[in-house]
Amino acid sequence: MAIEPSHTEIAARAYALFQQRGGQHGQDMADWLQAEAELRQLSNPPTPVAQETMPKSAKTVRAKRPTKRAA
Repeated sequence: MAIEPSHTEIAARAYALFQQRGGQHGQDMADWLQAEAELRQLSNPPTPVAQETMPKSAKTVRAKRPTKRAA
């Protein structure tokens, strides 16, 4: 289940981005969207995909191809 950042958290991060840019106006939507994306990533890290592993002692088995019989 995804955890959504709160309005207050997004606003605080967007304001921090605004300050990092030197307080230049006109990028409020970009700051908001970046803040939202960053916080979502932090709240919902990607789930690693489990990989099956074989023990080192396991042998590889190969199937033989059927041979054509002479008619």
